[in-house]
Amino acid sequence: MLMCHRRKNHITFEDYNRDGYKDFSIWHLDEGMGTYKIYRLFVFSPADKKFKEIKPTCGDNFVNVRVEGHDLINMIYDDNTPKSCSIPLKNLK
Repeated sequence: MLMCHRRKNHITFEDYNRDGYKDFSIWHLDEGMGTYKIYRLFVFSPADKKFKEIKPTCGDNFVNVRVEGHDLINMIYDDNTPKSCSIPLKNLK
């Protein structure tokens, strides 16, 4: 019997770029050990009156993201070693 694994998606609302408008993310746990959260981030553009998906400027995906001070911290891997990468919040537009 073939088993199909479905990952469960979650939605989080947060002002990721600290511009006063609620943004959101859709995330799921990684398919390996289930210890890392893989995100897609969407920020609200008041000029366009719609949400826009943003892509990481370091790494292929947003992984275990968090806001610290004026930066969004993204986890990346360098030779299978996890490292943090800072993305200035002002660049999340």
